Amino acid sequence: MIRRCPTTVDLINSGRMSVLLTLLSLVSLWGAAIGQPCQEDKGMLSWKDSQWQPGQKEGLLMVPLGDGGDSIAMRVQISTQAGGSFSSFGISTPYIDGRTHWHFGKGNDLGVIFDPDAGQGTSMVEATLFFAKPVSCLSFEISDIDASGPRKDSVYVFANAQSTLPALTTLSEKSTVAIKNFSAVATGHPSGPARSGSSLEGQDAGSVLVDFGDAIVESVTVRYMEASPIHDPGGRGIGLFGNLSLSAATLEPMQISSFSIEKSEDCQPIVSWSTIREFNLDAFTIGYSYDGFNFAEAAHATAKNSYTDTNRYELLIPRGMNNQNHFHLTLQTPDGSAYLLKEEKVSGEDCFNLASVNVYPNPSSKDHFFVEVGTSRPQHTDIAIIDQEGKKVFATKYLLKEGKNWLKVDSTYFPPGIYHLRFVSGDEIVTRKVSII
Repeated sequence: MIRRCPTTVDLINSGRMSVLLTLLSLVSLWGAAIGQPCQEDKGMLSWKDSQWQPGQKEGLLMVPLGDGGDSIAMRVQISTQAGGSFSSFGISTPYIDGRTHWHFGKGNDLGVIFDPDAGQGTSMVEATLFFAKPVSCLSFEISDIDASGPRKDSVYVFANAQSTLPALTTLSEKSTVAIKNFSAVATGHPSGPARSGSSLEGQDAGSVLVDFGDAIVESVTVRYMEASPIHDPGGRGIGLFGNLSLSAATLEPMQISSFSIEKSEDCQPIVSWSTIREFNLDAFTIGYSYDGFNFAEAAHATAKNSYTDTNRYELLIPRGMNNQNHFHLTLQTPDGSAYLLKEEKVSGEDCFNLASVNVYPNPSSKDHFFVEVGTSRPQHTDIAIIDQEGKKVFATKYLLKEGKNWLKVDSTYFPPGIYHLRFVSGDEIVTRKVSII
């Protein structure tokens, strides 16, 4: 069953399909990115529930939400294109710090120590969080942004493929971190027991708060790199995602932002559309019909499910165009429901040798009507008349001559109603609607 959206109350009458749908059901289906005021009762990252093994470059962290037992999962990936090694005092990194180690931050965080090979430049390491569903009011701390001799730590933070940027704030009145353009760089000023801006023994001179406010966030990336130009910097370490807190985002329904159908050079249809606010969707299907009543699936695209970015789709449908072509764009959801998003009729007359087909009188109240067919060359054609139930009530074959052809159709025994006159010549199909009254 296919439902139309996004009208508030919409009735579809298309042959065998008739469905009533309210906008309320869409909201409950897709949920939505409304920036909402951040409350104090945000969920806090639970390190004890994390699924992380020291040395693994990927793991799962959990953020419980309230007292209802709900939680949001975050998948973490650590990666680098630079040559070097992850290591720390005999324990492979990344690892959860704060349990048996004490040199990153005041509490638990994700410790990452990387020793780049010589000549690796900035030797960037990326730590990316992927949220299982969109969140808002996201904030966390990064600690131990420090300097040792000429070596200097630097971090750059962004969300949603750099379309969302946070506010960065130092956490100490004696901060040894300079903030500029969403980056934090160690200044090299002495601080703490290590005299380097280190977070050794819980110092926060080298720490910053990352705050995305009420922005909707699907993923966050921290780029940790060397800020100095030295050829062979020593190993460096950082503490990530300390005191991480967030809220589940309030979501709005998905929206279609564009839809179009064009023809390729060989007259095959190309269907393009774009959406915003996709979340927890399954797929899109393109339905095709030559008469506007009987649709068959012609193409399929898996939903990209990006809530914060524009999702763009383009599908070439490998079939010839008919004289009239009807298309449906339908959304499939994980529960098996189908929602009609768009419908459009496209003429294919410029693609065919059957250059023109006209029916008169139309409507017809007599016992016959006439069909005028213009062709660019002589050709055989199959002619059929189909009623509203898809039943063929008349069929014949005819040899069309080049130029204009006039056909008289006996409709004496046709009950009043709407009929479709169909011409098939080779790969070409042309249809015309005729009303018998």
